[in-house]
Amino acid sequence: MGTMANITSFPSTAPETRARPRFLLVSDDRYSVEILGRILNLLGEVVFLDNAGDALEVAGALRPDVILLELETPEMDGFAVCVALKAAPELADIPILFVTAHGDVDKENRALDLGAIDFIHKPVSLPVVRARICVHLALKHKNDELLEMVRLDGLTGIANRRVFDEMMDTEWRRASRAKVPLSLLLVDLDLFKPYNDRYGHILGDDCLKLVAGVLSTAARRPGDLSARYGGEEFAVILPNTNADQALSLASRVCRQVAAARIEHADSHVAAIVTVSIGVATLVMDCEDGRGLWMECRLCGNLERCFSSLPQALVDAADQALQEAKEGGRNRACDVVVAVRAFPAPDVP
Repeated sequence: MGTMANITSFPSTAPETRARPRFLLVSDDRYSVEILGRILNLLGEVVFLDNAGDALEVAGALRPDVILLELETPEMDGFAVCVALKAAPELADIPILFVTAHGDVDKENRALDLGAIDFIHKPVSLPVVRARICVHLALKHKNDELLEMVRLDGLTGIANRRVFDEMMDTEWRRASRAKVPLSLLLVDLDLFKPYNDRYGHILGDDCLKLVAGVLSTAARRPGDLSARYGGEEFAVILPNTNADQALSLASRVCRQVAAARIEHADSHVAAIVTVSIGVATLVMDCEDGRGLWMECRLCGNLERCFSSLPQALVDAADQALQEAKEGGRNRACDVVVAVRAFPAPDVP
């Protein structure tokens, strides 16, 4: 990309709050920078970027609440920048306001079609700009709350199945590119139905919350993800984690759940609530894991057992979970999944 353009942060004069809004102003127009910077400075933190070509990289690092983008810039067409920002999944929901000195209806329609949410026309009116920014901040805040709600499990407060599926695909791709291990834990409450039948759903819900809390504490690195997989089953994605590390964490989870000493009179495993855990670790040693044959320590040929990627890793963890249950429960079992390139005719 070349040398990074000048990036300037304006010290905010907004009241100190727990989470002040962040604004990214992309413009090489001194007028826009001075006037809009002064207005935005009253509302939160402002970062100014004078090279539109670096907008995608800076926005990815900053994660602003609102992006203000000059429509006409020497470095890059503002429309092209808007398209690039909206194409990035992690940035697509950030409101983009175009700053323009023109009132061209065709250009405004095109900008709206590309995903822009509003316009700021020059010469700038302080009350109008401030009112519009505040409206878009409020709307984004509400939208963020709704997105958070649909991504969390309502009972346990950790990620839900939808988030798990998205993250599983993302981390599989990352592991494939970087050739780093990827581990997955499937966690199941032992004999949970008899527990619910005896103690009732309220205490059953408390058990689920306890396990979710243990998993969140154990898998606490920024890239780790704990999710409710379904019913009494949970899943933990552990990027860049080898088999020994994953099994060690799984064993620790088993001990911590048991240490809570929650009575379970109908369990033949123990007189307390316990969990069983299946651990699968992907070891990628080829150029691309998609569409390739795989082999597994359990059966020698993973392709015969599992259908698709990255579902194969989930299936491997589930098979390891079944081994843990058949081995007496209250334990963790692991399996290493190796993805290798094999000519199809050589695979039976």
